[in-house]
Amino acid sequence: MANRPRLITWEGGLPILHDEAIVGGIGVPGAQGQEDAECAQAALCRLGLTGGI
Repeated sequence: MANRPRLITWEGGLPILHDEAIVGGIGVPGAQGQEDAECAQAALCRLGLTGGI
């Protein structure tokens, strides 16, 4: 699965959900994987969106 084009399997990316459907995604690179995921989750929360962890 990790060799598919346009697919990255690193931590730090989360789906953006609306009415339980995936409508987009957010990715945060640069730190350790768990820190990236926490930053992505914080951004979603700040924007009033749901998704992720």
